[in-house]
Amino acid sequence: MKKNAFFCLLIFCAANLFSKNLKKPDYIHNYERILEEAQISFDENFYGEALNQAEKAKNSKKYQSEYEIYVLENSFKPAEVKRKGDSLNSILEILNEREDFEAIQIIKRNFRKYGEETFDDSKNQLLTFLRKNAAFPEADFLIGKIYCLEGEYSVAYEYFFTAYKNSELLEIPDEKYDILYELANVSQLLKKDDKYEEFLLLILSQSKEFKDETLYSALKKTSESSRSDCLEKFFSLYRCDDFSLLKAYFALTDFYQLHNQKEKALKTCQLGVLTAYTKIIDVIKKRNADFEVTGLSDVLKEVMFYPDIIQWGIENNIWKGFYTLADLNYLNNNLIFAVQLFNILKDAEPEDYWKEKSFVRLNEIIPK
Repeated sequence: MKKNAFFCLLIFCAANLFSKNLKKPDYIHNYERILEEAQISFDENFYGEALNQAEKAKNSKKYQSEYEIYVLENSFKPAEVKRKGDSLNSILEILNEREDFEAIQIIKRNFRKYGEETFDDSKNQLLTFLRKNAAFPEADFLIGKIYCLEGEYSVAYEYFFTAYKNSELLEIPDEKYDILYELANVSQLLKKDDKYEEFLLLILSQSKEFKDETLYSALKKTSESSRSDCLEKFFSLYRCDDFSLLKAYFALTDFYQLHNQKEKALKTCQLGVLTAYTKIIDVIKKRNADFEVTGLSDVLKEVMFYPDIIQWGIENNIWKGFYTLADLNYLNNNLIFAVQLFNILKDAEPEDYWKEKSFVRLNEIIPK
């Protein structure tokens, strides 16, 4: 009995020692502030300092989660708290009676930050969330970018992939697609072709147009048509408005061309060009309320009045995309569509390089 009592006393003392060592986190200069400092250092090209601060931010968030879990688990142990079951609101009443202000602050802080509905009035759901929330995908993403700049692509890949696995914790959910773009870029540098395609397809998985088989069937039928108005129909009937996907559409087009997958390349190129065309029309109409869309040729001629649109098109491979659309239609035996598009591009392409290429390609298809 004496041995058992002594053993229990040792456990009790160890637990007390641990609780004394586990200090309350600094909620003022917290992990978010530290990451902001890391981002500033990164933007100012102090990469070593940025790396140290990003790692510090990760450790700070992990520690905060561990501390909050420890406090709550201990606060939930008393019998009178357990009798309230899983309901956080019922537990809060008892915690108020017990004047357990630290646990109350932790619960309410998480309610404010993440929304009370996130935890569905569940003690267990809160604890599960806090365990997951120890990860810090924003910090992993920044660290990955630093290693990428240093040429450590394998290490960068691991950090990017960890950030992606924990992307449900991102403060800005759409940052997940920035992470996927970086994963695709690093995969390409590491010659992981299957991963490169996979990550770009994951980006496009958010696109209703890319997943719409009815739309794809209609686009295919229109471009394959032998009717003289096939090009006109293509650019008048269809629109795609998720402009964040442009880079993925054209990157996959290049990838499929490189691997001689002409039909897949045509699909991604069609959607990419339609997305760009929709954006161009949207911008022009905002600037010129009197402009009426009568056809592709008139839209491209109107673009010539806006140097910033031309530059945007160069930077995002839009003008290359129009040329590639014509060429892929030719390679997929959609001759009428291809010839009509090349005829427009040789006169109205906003970028001289692709304008000249369109002229040369058309002469190859229809020699004079």
